[in-house]
Amino acid sequence: MKASYRLAGWFLALAVTAAAAAPESGPLRRFALAVGVNNGGPARVRLRYADSDAANFAAVMERFGGVAPRDLRVLREPGRLEFLEALASMRSAVAAANAAGQRAELLVYYSGHSDEAGLLLGNDRLDYPEFRARIDSIPARIRLAVVDACASGALTRIKGGSRLPAFSVDQSSNLSGYAFLTSSSGAEASQESDRIRASYFTHYLISGLRGAADRNQDGRVTLGEAYAFAFQETLAQTEGSQAGAQHPSYDMRLTGTGDLVLTDLRGTSAGLVLAPAVHGRLFVRSSAGDLVAELHKQAGAKMELGLEPGLYDIDLDQGDSLFHALVKLDTLAHAPVSRADLTPVTRERTRARGDARPDENAAAIQAAGPATWIPARVALVPSLGFPGGGEGPWSHNLSVNLISGRAQDINGLQFSLGRNQAEGRMDGVQFSPMNFVSGPSTGLQFGILANAEARNHTGSQLAAVANNADSLHGLQAGAVNHANRLEGVQAGAINVAGSGDGIQVGAINVAAKQRGLQAGLMNIADSSRGLQAGLFNYAAHGNGFVLGLVSVILNGMHDAEMTFDDRSMLRTAFVLGGPYNYNYLSFDMKARYPRHLWGGSAGVGVHVPLAHAFADVDAGGGLLWNDVDWDNLSYTARLRLIAGYAPLRWFNVFAGFTVNAEIWPASRFPNLNPNRDGEHWSPDIRGERWPGFVVGVRI
Repeated sequence: MKASYRLAGWFLALAVTAAAAAPESGPLRRFALAVGVNNGGPARVRLRYADSDAANFAAVMERFGGVAPRDLRVLREPGRLEFLEALASMRSAVAAANAAGQRAELLVYYSGHSDEAGLLLGNDRLDYPEFRARIDSIPARIRLAVVDACASGALTRIKGGSRLPAFSVDQSSNLSGYAFLTSSSGAEASQESDRIRASYFTHYLISGLRGAADRNQDGRVTLGEAYAFAFQETLAQTEGSQAGAQHPSYDMRLTGTGDLVLTDLRGTSAGLVLAPAVHGRLFVRSSAGDLVAELHKQAGAKMELGLEPGLYDIDLDQGDSLFHALVKLDTLAHAPVSRADLTPVTRERTRARGDARPDENAAAIQAAGPATWIPARVALVPSLGFPGGGEGPWSHNLSVNLISGRAQDINGLQFSLGRNQAEGRMDGVQFSPMNFVSGPSTGLQFGILANAEARNHTGSQLAAVANNADSLHGLQAGAVNHANRLEGVQAGAINVAGSGDGIQVGAINVAAKQRGLQAGLMNIADSSRGLQAGLFNYAAHGNGFVLGLVSVILNGMHDAEMTFDDRSMLRTAFVLGGPYNYNYLSFDMKARYPRHLWGGSAGVGVHVPLAHAFADVDAGGGLLWNDVDWDNLSYTARLRLIAGYAPLRWFNVFAGFTVNAEIWPASRFPNLNPNRDGEHWSPDIRGERWPGFVVGVRI
């Protein structure tokens, strides 16, 4: 297997220093900030797994590391300002915990791009000295930072740290100080792998925290155990890689007694207990196919891995033998796995190309034996064809089948009136009502009903009903489209993507992490860094732009606004949008004798947030009429430039300048200025323009 490595930034900044405000004793309260940044700027290759690494680290610390959900924060693709604001929020929370007599500990995790000078946050940069200074300013008794990024070892050199062999810490329950862990030395590239869908360092660090690093089998994983395991595994797995060996580093100053325990597995609700006789290279995958733990287990010692309840595939590689087991973990269950539970399997047929592990559904290939290449084959069904009989694992350039066809490799065309299936790589075209490929695929799948791709698809999937791909690089066009990872276009009635770096166009678009365009009637994303354009838009975290009638961005703008202007108009508006742009709908009124004015307006604007201030530019228009002569309708337009002060998130005050216009039929009169004649803008239209001012509040 050959891993496809990208320059990945992986930092773990773990800082711990004694602060005067930190209590000597008291109940422990642990705070954690996990940050994942795939985008290192236009000059850097976009990473694939930095955000998921941060989420996985946070999940392990929440489940096994004693971090309560209220004290955990995960940032995906933050800029410099958002990162620093999160650190400031942690500083305030830690200070409050100290004031309450609690013993606060801080964990900061960063995965992304970096260079010798600092962290690369999209188009922003956070230099190492400032990063360390911000962490050092947090009054936690222990500050632990983990940085998984290229050249991150430069961070440890700031205070004299250097690459060293794995260390052992035997002092921590009454510890104070700091520790910084980095995934590589100051001149090395940190690497991520499509095989494990993670960075090497973070993957093995998390495996260690789940129990793989628990050398003394006391059910607890200490800082020394976790680092030693991650160091050894990262170095061993990268020595033969294209980017070269990767040496994690650290800079630590801890004083006190006891052990700094990072995870405690003794109270876990579910665990996998490996018997002493089980030994070899162990791989544990979830039902979704994610590699959640990987380790080399020695014979003679029992080991337990802390896992979430669910179904797990276990593969044990002993060099000349391969074993497999399927284990279901229930809540409060600690499932034992003995040598008798592992079933021998035939080793999978590997490929010379590709960066993933061998075909995941290779049971049929293993049973059938090595593939036989033939230039073309015609068959009624797979077992009845020429040349060759039976269900041999044929590889074809051309396969024509009446009812259904099956092959191990298709390098050309596979055509069936019923169903096509390729067990491995397909470089060409599949054409039938239903098409399936279980390996990497490059080309076109054209199905009347459905196309399914278990691994990577580069090309197009066209179906009237449904398309599915684990990873798509190209086009999906169908009524329903699904891809765990999208780098291309989805066009259909319903589009679903786990993470997307492309375009979703449809009636309903759903993505866990979207870094591109969502355009449709309804757009939904857990994290959005591109553009959402639709009637209804929703994102739990938005760091891009949004256009729509109703846009609910949880970290964006969802405010009520009340303003008063130079024409004595009182406007009440609802402001909805993302962190950087918004749209508004307002109800307008003016109390004036002998008539009252009523109206409504709508507009769009750009929002520039600052630390405790903001600046906005917006433009809009509306209608205005009076309660004496309802037929006297006029039209208004307004451009605002405002600056505001935001002492609280839910209370802002602002003021600014406006450019205004009112337009009315020449046979009528204006509503805002009934004593003015205005100017003739056309034979039938009169209008007036004027500068003005506005003051208001937002809540």
